[in-house]
Amino acid sequence: MYTREQVLEAIDNCLDEKEREVIITRFGLKDGISRPLSEIQTRLGVSREQVRKIEKKVFDYIKEHLS
Repeated sequence: MYTREQVLEAIDNCLDEKEREVIITRFGLKDGISRPLSEIQTRLGVSREQVRKIEKKVFDYIKEHLS
C-alpha cells in the first residue's frame, strides 16, 4: 500500500496539469470527495475515454516506480 504523499508525488512527476487535475478530482485526493466521470468530463472538457486512459497511465506509473 502506498501513502497519500507517495501517490501525489508520483502524480506530480509523471503528469501534465490537465492529467493531474483529472486524477486528483476523480479520486478526491485533495478534498476526499471522488467525482464521477461525467462531472470531470464536463468540468475539464475531456471525454470519458480520456479520463480512463489517464487513470490507467497513473496506475501503470505507480506500479512501475513505487514497487
